[in-house]
Amino acid sequence: MMALLFKVDQVKYTCTCGNRFPLCKLYVCRYCRELRCKICVSHEPDNFYCPHCTDGITGPEARERKNHCLSCFNCPSCNNTLTARLTTVQTVNPENPKGEPLQRKQYYLLCGCCRWSSRDADIPDVQSLGAWRGPKVDPQIEELLMSIKKYWATVGAEEAMEAQTKKFPRRKSYAYKRDLFQRRRSSIYKSLAKNNLLSPNANISDTAAQKSSEIKPQVDPVPFSEVPALPESYWTQPLNVNAVTSLEQRIAYPSVMPETAAELHPIRKILTVKRSLRCPGVECDHNLVKPEYVPQSIKFKLHLVAQFFVPEIRLASQPSMDIEKESTCVLSITNPTDFVIRVRITPIDCEHSSKEENIGDLADEINTNLIVPGILQQEGVEIGGKLNGLELAAGESFSAGGKDKQYVDDSTVVLQRKINKVFLRTTLVPSVLGEKIMVGVNFHFQLLNDDAIAKKDPTAQIKLTKDNSTPISTRVLLDLGFAH
Repeated sequence: MMALLFKVDQVKYTCTCGNRFPLCKLYVCRYCRELRCKICVSHEPDNFYCPHCTDGITGPEARERKNHCLSCFNCPSCNNTLTARLTTVQTVNPENPKGEPLQRKQYYLLCGCCRWSSRDADIPDVQSLGAWRGPKVDPQIEELLMSIKKYWATVGAEEAMEAQTKKFPRRKSYAYKRDLFQRRRSSIYKSLAKNNLLSPNANISDTAAQKSSEIKPQVDPVPFSEVPALPESYWTQPLNVNAVTSLEQRIAYPSVMPETAAELHPIRKILTVKRSLRCPGVECDHNLVKPEYVPQSIKFKLHLVAQFFVPEIRLASQPSMDIEKESTCVLSITNPTDFVIRVRITPIDCEHSSKEENIGDLADEINTNLIVPGILQQEGVEIGGKLNGLELAAGESFSAGGKDKQYVDDSTVVLQRKINKVFLRTTLVPSVLGEKIMVGVNFHFQLLNDDAIAKKDPTAQIKLTKDNSTPISTRVLLDLGFAH
């Protein structure tokens, strides 16, 4: 049982867009009643902050700093955070040269992991934190990097405009969305022009001059005859690996590309972003995840994770699967809500599936049919909410049809009940060797409406019906392992 606790990839739910993920990686929209995944949702950056000093930074300021923190650095050798060490230096007092020397504070950077310091790169100590300067950069290399940045910024602007065009189609009854698209489109070009990535005179209609194919950076190849030869020390002296930088260390500083360890410089720490996730529905466009603005806070203003609303199907135990023999597969369904919910399970038969079901690529993955009792397919089973724990002792469990008088279950189908969990018995006949046994089911459940949530008494447990809930269906793929 404990071995299956952390195997969340064994059971995958199908998103509205067709991708399959574990339940803990899905979201549910309370407005359009659809399951969403990280691929189909819209990602919007809320605020930027440094993960070390947790200093909050606005979007324009982050672009001005090139997405780097001004006071925190990473070690160029092991990529850990560098700490500033204080040291005192005695200097001559200009007012009284023959008197006592002055004590002046200075700072240098030191890595607590590999013991690399800024003094190893001959970087002078500074008198204030964050006053370290980077190495000198070749103007030609910097110009080439800026042209590459300009190219990819234009590519991103084109993709953003295409996404906004698909998201807000032209309709007579949605004129305000067209205006919103025009405002977002103009803000993209204004931000690019502000950072000198586009021409200041570029407007929204002048898209022909800003095509990515026309500003693609050109790198002139160097003839082989002009490539300098390697020095004789490469062939006569042994190689000191500790004195040569690795490929990761060179890519970390693309404008310098240091070749020796003595040329390494501290790398400014990259900022982290807090993101908001928005539902991609054309008529919805509501937030699914909205974090707090304060970088130190780990709370959310809105957190519609599917694990808080959708019943979770898990394998209660690993079935002993023998080829061409009937095996018992026990499924556990947990109700994460405070309401009494009814669920139904119907198997997916790829061989006899109709065109109306439209199972998609599940037909290529499912290789075994799961045998589900008729009671689960037609009537379903009711599962109590978490509020049942107030009436029962902590950790108390009861058998089907035993202590719990509220539910009258078939003991051959419902093996056991707990506070908000039920164990169901299904069977299958494995017939595939050398491949994982994959089965699929259609999972039907209900989601409480917003009006019922507003009128709900927090001390009373209600039952979901057709009037106060919305039916939702999804396909679930189960990985049962290998047969023997």
